[in-house]
Amino acid sequence: KKYAITDVNNRHRLWAQYLQEKYRERDKWAFKKILHSEAGRWFYIRLLEMTRYQGQSFTGNSQTFYNEGMRSVGIKMNEKLMELLGVDGFKQKQTAEREYVKFQEENKVLFEREDD
Repeated sequence: KKYAITDVNNRHRLWAQYLQEKYRERDKWAFKKILHSEAGRWFYIRLLEMTRYQGQSFTGNSQTFYNEGMRSVGIKMNEKLMELLGVDGFKQKQTAEREYVKFQEENKVLFEREDD
């Protein structure tokens, strides 16, 4: 048994270590599922955009703290994707970004037609 507990004082540490490994496995599985579907890529890129992870967060007042909190979630999600899926995750994220830009461009054309 990999996690045989011989010292009762180590029980919580070993449990936390075991659980972290299981979280990592499940996160990797989830990222793969999400990014290998168009709907999942849409959701992921929208989530990143909502956090403004690539944007400015400084406002000159306390709103900055909220903005930085949101931004840090997006940064963490992006880092986790790269950590778990590596090059494949990077490629899937690029696909999501291309699909997102294409959606915006198509809808800009539709909007401009309606505006005429």
